[in-house]
Parts: sequence; C-alpha cells; structure tokens
Amino acid sequence: MDTQTPGDRVLAALIERESKRLANELHDGVAQDLTYLATRVSLLRQAIAQSDADAVSRYLDGLEHALAGVQLAVRSLISHGRLAADDASLRLRVTELCERWQTKTGMTAALDWRVGNVELGAHDKAEVLYILGEAFSNIHRHANASRVDLVVSQLGSDLQFEVRDNGRGLPANVSASAEDGHFGILIMRERAQALGASLWLEPIAAGGTLVRLVLPLARELRDAG
Repeated sequence: MDTQTPGDRVLAALIERESKRLANELHDGVAQDLTYLATRVSLLRQAIAQSDADAVSRYLDGLEHALAGVQLAVRSLISHGRLAADDASLRLRVTELCERWQTKTGMTAALDWRVGNVELGAHDKAEVLYILGEAFSNIHRHANASRVDLVVSQLGSDLQFEVRDNGRGLPANVSASAEDGHFGILIMRERAQALGASLWLEPIAAGGTLVRLVLPLARELRDAG
C-alpha cells in the first residue's frame, strides 16, 4: 500500500532528478578532469624516470591547471547544492559566478549590472544563483558558445536576469522533461516557480539562446550611490 502523499511523491521525484543532475555534473566535469589527472600523473612518472626536465615541467603545469578546474567544479557543485546563510551581496555573488565560469571554460562571461544593490534573503539569493549557474552550465555543455552575457535590470517592480549566449541554440524539440534528459531546464523551472518567479527560454534570431528569469521584488532596491 502506497502511504506517500502527493507532496511526498513530488519531493521524492525532485530529489531523484537532483541526484541524476549531480551525477551528470560529476561525469561531465569532475570525472573527466580526474581521468586527465590520472593520465598526466602516469606521464609525469615516465618523464621523471627519463630525467626529462622539460616534460616534467610541462606535465606539472597541466596538473596544476586541471586541479584548479576540479576545485572550481567542486565548489560550484557545493554552492549549488546548499542554501546556507550568505551575507555577501547578490551583485558580488553574480560577479563571482561570471568570473568562475570564465576561468573554468575560457568562455567570455560578461556581466551588465543595471540596478543598485538588491536585498534578497539567503534562500532566495541561493535559488537565483542556482538557476543562473544551471543556465551557464547548460551553455557550457550544450551550446558550443564562445560568449555569454548576463544582464541584470529592473522591470517595473521586478528584478530581471537575462542570460544570452552566441551558441547554436536549443533543439526545436526540447520539452525539458525528465524523460528526454533535460533535467537542468526542468529543475530551473521548478525552482523559479518555488520563488514565485517566471522563467523563459527563447531562441535568439542571430543565433544562441536567451534565458530570462523575472523575480517579483517584495523588497526595495537601494541605490548603490
């Protein structure tokens, strides 16, 4: 006999999707980096045994770069998976997000901040950062883009985030369902709905995709001065 309530089943489904998303993230990013590291360690051992100083230096440089990438990926997964208290401003966290992805991927990540300081609670801020981070992650994995622009602006009494890339755009048949594997888009929409926000994904005529998140503000925008 099934004793789960509809709410319990929804929560269980969301947890399962989150677990699959994290597994995909680990496979696509961290697991590949670790494979690269293991290969380079083996080559480094050979270079040391052959007293090849140039090769040793080259492999060490590669190891340092790969380790930095693993650290960034793990920090990103940790920050996306928690809703801890955070006293830093939303602007600072969004700036860090752009810088982190630019460093990790080599893709230009430009921020255009058009509002003052925005006061969001820790939970809301974490959710917004998760959605933006997932948008960046989807671009990196699927869009074959070289540039992403994030514009933060005020739309009436709402806070608007627009993520644009110059990649190949979304497939025409994307349904963002668990069955077709688009867990990231599905979870972004669920988190936006939980925030009382709206989320749209639209093709850009010149190429690429626009992700627009619109968050109703119950708080006042304070001029940054």
